[in-house]
Amino acid sequence: MIGGITFKEDTHQYFDESGVEVPGITAVLKSAGLINYGEKSSELFSEDYMLRGKAAHKAVELYNKKVLDENTIDETIRPYLDAYKKFAKDTGYVAKESELLVWHPQRRYATQIDSIGHLDKDLILLEIKTGSFQPWHKLQVAGQRACLGDDIKTTKDFVLELKENATYTLHKVAHEV
Repeated sequence: MIGGITFKEDTHQYFDESGVEVPGITAVLKSAGLINYGEKSSELFSEDYMLRGKAAHKAVELYNKKVLDENTIDETIRPYLDAYKKFAKDTGYVAKESELLVWHPQRRYATQIDSIGHLDKDLILLEIKTGSFQPWHKLQVAGQRACLGDDIKTTKDFVLELKENATYTLHKVAHEV
């Protein structure tokens, strides 16, 4: 459901209309034991890793909104933005929404959808990652799609893996319409 939820970015917390905290989808998956990075866990949840992902997402969001000053991009983030731009050019992807705040009021979880846009004739949900693709990403996308309800109907869903060498891999997520 679009609307009815607020997001406190500095603490990564979601709140409903009454001010009651609602867990994010990643926290739900983690508490259910569905997120497991094994030996890479401490590296992947390091502050540097999190900051890199956050900065890359912000760059992509501003790029999609056509307000990005590319002179402000840190050189560690540039390859991820370049990978996204290459993906958009290669596929013709056009973002319609970026960092869309949604929640599931019945199941009581929230999330931000990285991008919704057009890929050929399809309206797609796109989850963007700056780390390697993980099996639980498909669950994350399914949970995001459930939050859309009847507000937005995507026909395909993908995880876009942006790589530090300015390349990308697009992973299709099964989608039943």
